[in-house]
Amino acid sequence: MRDAVETQPVDKTLCTYGQRGERVAMLTENLPDFPPETYMSQQLTETADLEEVLVRLDEAWAQLFRRVAAEMKEYPYAIPLAQVNLLRLLDRLGTQRMSDLATKLDVTQSGCTALVDRAIDAGLVERYRDEDDRRVVRVRISPAGEEALGELRRIRARYLAQHLRHLDVDELAQLTTLLSRAATAMNEQV
Repeated sequence: MRDAVETQPVDKTLCTYGQRGERVAMLTENLPDFPPETYMSQQLTETADLEEVLVRLDEAWAQLFRRVAAEMKEYPYAIPLAQVNLLRLLDRLGTQRMSDLATKLDVTQSGCTALVDRAIDAGLVERYRDEDDRRVVRVRISPAGEEALGELRRIRARYLAQHLRHLDVDELAQLTTLLSRAATAMNEQV
């Protein structure tokens, strides 16, 4: 039988990943002081545990998102998801140049133009030329778009409340905090 090895606590810092999801590096501060083969075994176990947790998170999130999205389609005044994303972006960031919108929505310039055209036809956004530089086209959310987004948020909140009713207020606050931190971190990477 092997002698017991005294170890220090392992720092559970996550791996860093590249843009295509490949592992780039694992931070190794505060590693335990034991033989490398033991560490590699523990590292593989922690990586497998992390992957399992992330797969479960992805599945749970996808299931909740699909359910709410399906219910929203049944709502009589449903707004297409691409237009919802446009409204949310404009609400969060304010008036934007068309070129910036295309980049932030991750669509082509022509795709962004078509999306904005449809949103204008629905009365959700307004497009205008910049007064200082007439070559620049800007888009802002319209009062009707603000109203529609507010109504959409209230409806989605009701659907989420229905599906998350088993969580108490503290758990919902914790979930919100964690998801907000993740969203902030993702936005900072862009």
